[in-house]
Amino acid sequence: MNQINSIRERLWDEDEDVRAMAAEDAGYDDLVDAIAPLCERLPLEPSRSMRQTIMTALQRMTHQEAIEQALSLLSNEDVFVRNSAVALLQSRGIAALGGLAHYFGNPDADIRKLVLDSLSAIGGDEAGRLLACGLEDADINVQIAAIEYLGERGSVTHVPAIAALFESAQDPMLLAAAAAALSVLGGHDSWQAVARRFPTFEQVPAYLIGAWLNLLAAFGDRSLEELLEIAPQLPPTLAGECADALSALQERLGVHTVKGAAFGQLRALIESAPDSATQLRLLKWSGTLHGHPAVLALLIPYLRSSDTVLRHGAVLGLLRTGKTEVLELLELQRARETDPDIRDSIETGLAAYKRQP
Repeated sequence: MNQINSIRERLWDEDEDVRAMAAEDAGYDDLVDAIAPLCERLPLEPSRSMRQTIMTALQRMTHQEAIEQALSLLSNEDVFVRNSAVALLQSRGIAALGGLAHYFGNPDADIRKLVLDSLSAIGGDEAGRLLACGLEDADINVQIAAIEYLGERGSVTHVPAIAALFESAQDPMLLAAAAAALSVLGGHDSWQAVARRFPTFEQVPAYLIGAWLNLLAAFGDRSLEELLEIAPQLPPTLAGECADALSALQERLGVHTVKGAAFGQLRALIESAPDSATQLRLLKWSGTLHGHPAVLALLIPYLRSSDTVLRHGAVLGLLRTGKTEVLELLELQRARETDPDIRDSIETGLAAYKRQP
């Protein structure tokens, strides 16, 4: 008891070094009776470094009392104290789950949100189950936090619950969070939830189109032609996301051709792309559609473009077609090409063609 009294007195000493030594002694000696004095001093300690010393001492302690005190600090008005309490609870792992579960009944939504913050860094199924409790919270911010943390954990077992929330949500922020989580967690159920909520592309809100494209590419039931039909309706800023979706959908379906009309839509997408890097990607990808002769009609005109990026994209696309009839075209292009990078691409590509059996 004399040691605890000494620590208590030194924690309130005017000399910060004395206070620091008191906190360190309590932590190294794992003194359960020093936990309350440390937590009492923490909100009132003016020195940031000293606050960190107190938190370090508390994190060294192995007693349940430290968890109980940390839970009580979640309601403190000081942001540093609240965040420190969360860090302490996270460091205790599964030992903190019982106390955190109890705090889900707290009437303060901010505290329930901090409970989720604490659970987010604790592994295991039980922590995941507790996080999922936040999906049913009355506060939207708590629901959003639960969705985001479950998405980050890759908790595919909770896809049905998140999907159900997605289908019923009215708040745009909640809807966006659910869509983002579903696009990360994936699965056919995720796509079906999106398709039920928005049966047609025209019904998809602009802020959800990115997530919609991701899910369509990975799990949707649309064809490349259908995606290209939609492409002209996309905001130009989403051309890059559309390029990603086209590539991923093609890889999943294993197709290398589209109907002739789709090449016009692809050209419109290329022309509307807001940056040259996306245009190059789309031109290069176009060459994978070598199953239709219209691919050459799409790419060849770009060889005469004054824009070096478009010319380079056309060259890379033509090389990807694998068609022998492009060899003469590329030989002519090499002879008149002024850009050294494009010439290098042509020479490398032609050399690869010649090595083929």
